[in-house]
Amino acid sequence: MNEFFGISMTAIMTVMAVLLGVALASVAAIALRHRLLFFMGLRNIPRRRSQTVLIVLGLMLSTLIITSAFAMGDTFHYSVSRASYDNLHSVDETVQAFTESDDPFAIGLSSIISPRPIPEDEARALTGEIRRLPGVDGAAPIIRGPVPATHQEAGLSEPYTVLVGVGPEQMAGFPDIETLDGRLLEIADLGPGEIYANESAADALELRAGKTVTLTVRGEPHRLVVREVVKDRRLTGASDFVPEGFVLSLAEAQRLFVRAG
Repeated sequence: MNEFFGISMTAIMTVMAVLLGVALASVAAIALRHRLLFFMGLRNIPRRRSQTVLIVLGLMLSTLIITSAFAMGDTFHYSVSRASYDNLHSVDETVQAFTESDDPFAIGLSSIISPRPIPEDEARALTGEIRRLPGVDGAAPIIRGPVPATHQEAGLSEPYTVLVGVGPEQMAGFPDIETLDGRLLEIADLGPGEIYANESAADALELRAGKTVTLTVRGEPHRLVVREVVKDRRLTGASDFVPEGFVLSLAEAQRLFVRAG
């Protein structure tokens, strides 16, 4: 936790330390100037032991409750932030085209698929301009859309997964396709009819390397062989609400979605 109600925790710590110093200095001043009052106050501690213990335990319990609440808040914040960072990985910005519709449902789908596609020549020109910006490691045009997936051998299906297509020549600066044991893979390594499945899709459908998954795109089933299981990343199909996904080459995704160009 860095802030509390918009106030820096460092500033709060400084103020509390100053207040503690003032309180201890006041007690010390009373002890030096009015020793009788000081010792009369101390005498109540052994004389009223039950009240003393009750007060100390109450203060300890209240401190524990407040500290636990802060610790749980920090843990939850860290978990959510870590999951988002792991999902995005190398992706900092996503550029999509929208229609002029004010339909909030269309805007809500923007994380999965654009309401309006960008022509391929415009997308390549745009990514070229973005790559020339200072501090940019890479930019890539992609196709991304929802597809049902079925693993017939296991008798399992997922009605909603995300299929991503990205060009192998555009992946410079994006070390996002990574196996569960940390090996980096390339889109260019995929052969005809092969695909990468992310970890969530593999868990949901009981997939592993060499298994065949059927993706239904535009009402047509397509049988693809899983070459490797990779980590959940934005570029491997994982989104904020749908973690199950697959990734293959841009040309193959264009063919499946019937969106050439």
